[in-house]
Amino acid sequence: MSGTSNLFLPLRPPFRPPFSRVPIFRYVDVPSNYWAFRYIQKMKELGITGGCTTDSYCPTSSVARDQMVVFLTRAFLQ
Repeated sequence: MSGTSNLFLPLRPPFRPPFSRVPIFRYVDVPSNYWAFRYIQKMKELGITGGCTTDSYCPTSSVARDQMVVFLTRAFLQ
């Protein structure tokens, strides 16, 4: 591999290639200062919700009973 050496450098932090950073998905209709932003992001991260479209969450929309059942089922199966 190019750029490597056989030196042992215990105090040097390990190299993290740029591709190891995972991009953070954010819904376009949930600003970071919205009161439930952290909770919505966590539900997305855990796969509990997918939003109302691929890039929108629709935080002011009502949640139907069948949607709530899906949320709870996914949450308890984590």
